[in-house]
Amino acid sequence: LSEKLKASILTVVWDRKKTVTTGEGINFTVEAKGELKFSKQISNMLMFTKNGIFPSEDVNDPLFLVGQSISKTSIPDNEEFAKARVLKISQVTDVKIEQSNKIEIDNLNGYEIIANGKDVKSEQPMLIYQVILFEEQSYFLIQGLVTEKNRQSNLEIFKNMAVTFKRK
Repeated sequence: LSEKLKASILTVVWDRKKTVTTGEGINFTVEAKGELKFSKQISNMLMFTKNGIFPSEDVNDPLFLVGQSISKTSIPDNEEFAKARVLKISQVTDVKIEQSNKIEIDNLNGYEIIANGKDVKSEQPMLIYQVILFEEQSYFLIQGLVTEKNRQSNLEIFKNMAVTFKRK
C-alpha cells in the first residue's frame, strides 16, 4: 500500500488563493471579549490577541488560546494532569499555582488554574489562567497569559471567554 499512498499524496496541490474560513476543522467555538480578538488559527488551536494583532509587539498584551488535544490520552488523575500541564508552558518559567478549582463548562468537567510565573524573554512577572476540560480520552486546553501589570483587567476577560466555550 505504501506506493499507492505515496502516489495519492503526491497529487496534492496547494491553492495559495484559497481562503480558509476561521474555525475550519475546529470542533468548538469561543467568543472574543474585551480587547481580545481572533488573530490566528494554528492546526486545531484558536489564538486571540489584543485587537487581533499577531504577533503582539508589546509583552504586556494578553494572549488567549483554545485548542483540543491531538492524540488520545489516558489521564488517571485530571487535577494532577491540569497542574502538570500549566507547568509545561514553554514561554513561562518559575510557575507557582495560586488556585486550582473544579469547573464545568459545556457539560464537561475540568479544572481552572490561576498561576504566576516569569516570561522567559522579558523576565516580566506573568499571570497564567488555564482551564482544561476533559472529554473521554481527549481534553480541551484554554489558556490566557498576560503580564502581572495587566492582571486585573484581563483575568475577568479570560474567565468570561472560557465560559463561552462550546463544542460544535
